[in-house]
Amino acid sequence: MKYLIFLLFFYFSLISKGQESLGFRQKLAYDFYNNGVQAFRLNKYIMADSLFSQSLNYEINGDALFNRGILRFILNDTCSGCSDLFFAASGFSDKEALGIFYKTCVKSVDTTYYDKKFQILNSKTDYKYYDELLILKCDSSVQGYVHKKNHNKTHQSPVDYRIDTKNVDIIASYSSHNSLKYYDFIYFSTFEEDNKKVIEKFKSELEKFLNSKYNFEDIPYKDRYCTVTIYINPIGETIDYELNENPFDFFDESLKENIKKDIVIYFKKIPQLKPALHFEKPVNFEYTFYFGI
Repeated sequence: MKYLIFLLFFYFSLISKGQESLGFRQKLAYDFYNNGVQAFRLNKYIMADSLFSQSLNYEINGDALFNRGILRFILNDTCSGCSDLFFAASGFSDKEALGIFYKTCVKSVDTTYYDKKFQILNSKTDYKYYDELLILKCDSSVQGYVHKKNHNKTHQSPVDYRIDTKNVDIIASYSSHNSLKYYDFIYFSTFEEDNKKVIEKFKSELEKFLNSKYNFEDIPYKDRYCTVTIYINPIGETIDYELNENPFDFFDESLKENIKKDIVIYFKKIPQLKPALHFEKPVNFEYTFYFGI
């Protein structure tokens, strides 16, 4: 079975697995959320934004995301508002958020139809696949989805465990990075299987390095957990790295920066990987490492 997972939320949900009890964190999130609602009703928008953000630090909640997204429109922070609405829609199946996102955040939607061999068609007659390309207003970035007719086998996992997993017809998704198109999900891909040994060895060596230098094993999960996204070209070379935001709150500021630098330097040693394939053609691909878990 293949899953289309929203990595940002997977990251946050794992951060919340600190040594504090989940119930305690949920209560803090609930309190901050309610205080945010009250501040919003009093037109204290900056305070409300801060309170919703604090709520989200303790537990990712679709309502808090939606409200913060709307608030950021009011505060003229359109890009951040669009980001919140997108994840409220995709991670929590919020139809209202999705509708506002398309209306407010999407500049254009271009659709291309393909035959069974993934060759472009001039019309949608007898199509087998279609590519839905979204151009976003705030920064002209790209978000794309490749759909397969009558597929409905991709399991889309929401962030909220109370929401049922749903099947969708998406077989690939991609976005832009440094003006290039990078796939982040390919249903038929064997990338992880092809590179499993190399990735596991590299990850194990990185964790040993961090443990030996910073005693990571003795640090609470929420303070040591981190992700790094790598951008791989069609011949399997890693050409860029992105250390995803992680507070490392356990450390002081200077040590925190040293850890980040060490992680980035270490990723420059990553071996060449076998490329990701989309319809048997090598493509740019982004892959996220999770470590410190």
